[in-house]
Amino acid sequence: MEALVRCCRADAQRLADSIDGVSSAVDGARPLRVYRFFDRNGEYHQVVEDDARELATRFFHSSSVLKYADAPRRGEAENSATSASSKVPFLSLSPAVFASVVKVLLSEEATIVRTFELEAGTWTLKREGSAGRTSEFAREMDALSDLERAAVEQACVACVWIPNAASSGTIGVAIVNTTFRSVGATEVSLDALAGLLAQEGVSQCVVAGAEANATMSTKVELALRAAGARRLRQQQASKRMQSASDSAQILLEEVAALLGVDAISQIDAFLAETISRSASAGSALAVALSEFTDAGDPATSAINAGPFRAAQLSPEDSMYISPSTLEALCLTPRPAAMSAGRAAGSKPEYSSVFHSFGKACQTPMGVRRLARWLRRPSKDIVAIRRRHAAVAVLLEDIALAESISKSLRHVPDGERLALSLAGLRIKDGEASFASVKHALNALVSLFKLVRAAQRLCELCNANSSLAAIAVETGAPNTLQEAQPFADHIASIIDADALQRAFRQRGYNVRVRIRGHGQYDELPWSVDGAAKTERAPAGKGSRKRKRAVTLNLERNTVHGTVFRVTRADGQVLLRKNGPSQAHRVRVISRDKQGIKFTTEALSNIVKRHDALETEYLEAQAQIVSEALEVSRQHARLLLEAAGFVAVIDVLGAFAKTAKENEYCCPEMCDPVQQEEKESSPHSTAASEAVNLVNLRHVLAEQRLGREMYIANNFASPQHALNIISGPNMGGKSTYSSSVALAAILAQAGAFVPADSARLPVFDALLARGGGALDDSSTGSSTFMVEMRDIASILSVATPRSLVIVDEIGRGTSTDDGFALAKAIAEHFVDDIRCLVLFATHFHELAELTSSRPERVQNLQLTAQVRGDDVVMLYKVKSGAADRSYGISVAKMAQFPSAILEDAKKELERLEKDALASR
Repeated sequence: MEALVRCCRADAQRLADSIDGVSSAVDGARPLRVYRFFDRNGEYHQVVEDDARELATRFFHSSSVLKYADAPRRGEAENSATSASSKVPFLSLSPAVFASVVKVLLSEEATIVRTFELEAGTWTLKREGSAGRTSEFAREMDALSDLERAAVEQACVACVWIPNAASSGTIGVAIVNTTFRSVGATEVSLDALAGLLAQEGVSQCVVAGAEANATMSTKVELALRAAGARRLRQQQASKRMQSASDSAQILLEEVAALLGVDAISQIDAFLAETISRSASAGSALAVALSEFTDAGDPATSAINAGPFRAAQLSPEDSMYISPSTLEALCLTPRPAAMSAGRAAGSKPEYSSVFHSFGKACQTPMGVRRLARWLRRPSKDIVAIRRRHAAVAVLLEDIALAESISKSLRHVPDGERLALSLAGLRIKDGEASFASVKHALNALVSLFKLVRAAQRLCELCNANSSLAAIAVETGAPNTLQEAQPFADHIASIIDADALQRAFRQRGYNVRVRIRGHGQYDELPWSVDGAAKTERAPAGKGSRKRKRAVTLNLERNTVHGTVFRVTRADGQVLLRKNGPSQAHRVRVISRDKQGIKFTTEALSNIVKRHDALETEYLEAQAQIVSEALEVSRQHARLLLEAAGFVAVIDVLGAFAKTAKENEYCCPEMCDPVQQEEKESSPHSTAASEAVNLVNLRHVLAEQRLGREMYIANNFASPQHALNIISGPNMGGKSTYSSSVALAAILAQAGAFVPADSARLPVFDALLARGGGALDDSSTGSSTFMVEMRDIASILSVATPRSLVIVDEIGRGTSTDDGFALAKAIAEHFVDDIRCLVLFATHFHELAELTSSRPERVQNLQLTAQVRGDDVVMLYKVKSGAADRSYGISVAKMAQFPSAILEDAKKELERLEKDALASR
């Protein structure tokens, strides 16, 4: 225990002294919390001191689970005597409890999990993980559901490269997903950095490059905060990286070495083009690979986990969604929020749009693809219409939808299996059997994936819309090229065994060895012989009508033996006289019964064991060769899994649309729409956005279809919609429902409305009304609000959708109204985008008088009954003249005396306002 405690303290001291340690958290950000677990020969894990106290309180809600042991006091020398007061607490965790604790800790931000193992008397760090880096804890993450796991696995790590002061306002960004070993790089503007990091799910980020560029460094810091990404440390550009920044060729060589490929020509074409075009993007990628991965180290990368693969990181292909919008609309939950919601007992399908659609997905790949589509809706109108057509087909053709759903059942996680191929090795010695079994099960699972993808492709070919989806994903060519892999697996495993593997999860498949027919009967040879012996031995006597029950067991010393109860054993040994007793050899007698064997059975078992040994050696060789074949097809297997994921998500869209009566949106081409609106005689402007009986996805599921009050929304694409009404009247829900309809439509899903017409938006920018101050940066509520609005103004374009909720509340009424009016006028006059502007400044309604074609007033209605107000949640044209704040305060059970004083003050203010006009 002393060595364990010293190791824990030394590791904590090293972390505290490092740049990214607890003592140097950047600008007041939450410090890193490191939990250290010590592996006790795989039997259990231990934590000590502060870690033990915190875990006991948090997970066991009691300190009684703690135990205490003698250990040196902090700061004492190793040879110092241990006093009675130097007791340190420790906590032992079983493997199941350890897995439960780790999966929660890895879903939290600013948390690191480390495990140590004892090697040659020294505790050595073996595994480390955090949010976005969970690959080393794959076993523990297996306990998560598909939805929970997708939320955790979407977390990535990134590097932001700040160029020198002479460069333009763009920076390089590289994003790495260590779980699925994918890397991507791009160049973005500073204004779009926060959204990119948030949409990619970046949890931790390294900032590298030019330290002298203070202005850009500050803006990057603010972007990281907005995206919820923790900055780990400031990297200084090494001499090697500085030279690489000046030469694309040197930079490509650097990245090729880190990716573990032999030549620059083997780098993905899109990634190579990005590096050649942007030195900042390439520099960010090189630093990210060096910091967050084992890339370039053949001892760990190519052998244990496989090389990294390139992922296209092109923000211009998807709708930009700001970080505050992602949070306000509850698109995909943060992993920590999922844990909190589960502890509070809330239903997950009500907590996010991801859960609402994800529960209809049938494969882990589909769940992950759904999360990506929701966070990055497409801007390609052709691809969007293609997805809508496929969903419509699955809604109309019930038989086809059922066939596809049946083909998706029990499809294994092909993405994870394909990526694990590089780490599968046939081991020697005692571990050989387990490694062969594990590899063989993986190969059969991948075979099932290919067969399922082929079946899905055949079903898609029956309909032109689904066939277009298959062609878009490249499934026909992929499956054709993957056929040699499927043929190879089918050649080494007999068809009956494969069919049993399809029907029975966990069925143990055995390799068929050609030319050795004697091996074919191995699994049944002992059972068959036992049946032969069982027949005469199990007959009942004349006096005893019930036959003796014989059971087969595997004994580590004697091989396969019989077992009977003690009573049946006595009968068996007596019933046929001395000759029968002489033939039966008793192995053991205990309270479970009598174990025995016979001469015939012993001979068969010996022969069987000899054949089994020969068979296992031949099987290991065959499986090893099959693994090599599968590695050659790893890319194709990943693409096949991607095709299955796409079909699964489209099926989930169709199922959700059917259950909730969603409609297929009509998507307008933005270029054609702008041409129509520019025509003075066109009526297309009023038809750009038209949503009939629109509902909010989450609110409708929480309240029920019968209770939810649907509303219409119609507006030109370039218009300001001022929404007024009482507090708690539904203004925010109404605005959010429009935003969610746009996201779902561009993701390829149907929308919760009776009919819908929408343009393709390039960005969705929202400023919610729930602003809070940021004490870590010394920013007030109003400052945070203004900073968010400034970000929206810098990113918004004429094709953007902007949601503004009650701006200007954090300052005086006059200042707030002046800012709100100026911001609204800038949107309608300068940016000319679609804006939903919820406000309690009723004077803003006067903007319609000067801009009647580009500004419209909408109000949420309420019914007044004396001093009470009833929210009707119905939208109609026109502006509200009251906010009914005092009536809402009454609903919150304010003291009556305060309410009476407020009414009098309100009457006085209204009289003064009338007198001043």
